[in-house]
Amino acid sequence: EEILKQAAADVLGVDCFDEGEFLQRVDHIEACPNKLLSFVFKGGRTADCYWKDRSRSESWTPQMKDKARQNALRRHVK
Repeated sequence: EEILKQAAADVLGVDCFDEGEFLQRVDHIEACPNKLLSFVFKGGRTADCYWKDRSRSESWTPQMKDKARQNALRRHVK
């Protein structure tokens, strides 16, 4: 979801995703092969954006990292 929000902000030319502006300006998004997103604006204009996977480490919250650490410690103690 964060990848999609960042892509939308990029094609809208704003620093961060704004749901109100997105709904006002974008009609729909087409997901195409090879990680291409085609944003179709109201009025017909389109803008393409290639999305990039985040690394696994970037997607983990501090809580998720701590839980994984605790599980690893339990496995090694047994």
